[in-house]
Amino acid sequence: MSTPSVTARRGAASLTNVPRWIPPPGGRALLERVLKGLRASADLDRIYDALDQALGESAPAAGEVPALTHCLRSALEGHLATAIAQAAVLPAPLVAGLVERAGRALAEEPPADPAAALGHLRRIALAAQDILDVLIGDTE
Repeated sequence: MSTPSVTARRGAASLTNVPRWIPPPGGRALLERVLKGLRASADLDRIYDALDQALGESAPAAGEVPALTHCLRSALEGHLATAIAQAAVLPAPLVAGLVERAGRALAEEPPADPAAALGHLRRIALAAQDILDVLIGDTE
């Protein structure tokens, strides 16, 4: 049974309480530069490999979870979250929702319990995947 997202439980109106987002000048050019760097980067391949392992049909081995979590947390904390926060071509509520979701996932400490650690990994992976989907999907 799936649990509704926090946004769905609160309702879309909750995003109206987010301060108005003012895009930086030259936002489209900034997004294109970020995407060019991401696409040229070996990091993007590494991130997609980690996403595949974290969200694939079979769960990663318990011993792989800490390294995958570190990889995806680093990506989310670094250039992905920054890029989405600066992407002027995206609507403010979308940006706010993605950044909020990423922030909630990053605020959690990786648990010691293997089952809880896998759940944490998957929350981090889904946040990173959503950001990549929006960033890369927007310009293709």
